[in-house]
Amino acid sequence: VKYRRKTKRQISLEELKTHAERLEDFALLRRGNRLSIMPVSKAHWDFILSLE
Repeated sequence: VKYRRKTKRQISLEELKTHAERLEDFALLRRGNRLSIMPVSKAHWDFILSLE
């Protein structure tokens, strides 16, 4: 795990859930997972950054 940068704005879990179809297999959106440090694929990270 490596810190890259701070996002331009906060992106809430609720907002990420509205894009669940684009974030298929994203561990954070699976039921029972907690908000914590976890690996994020490049494809998922690129999409999350596009929400800024």
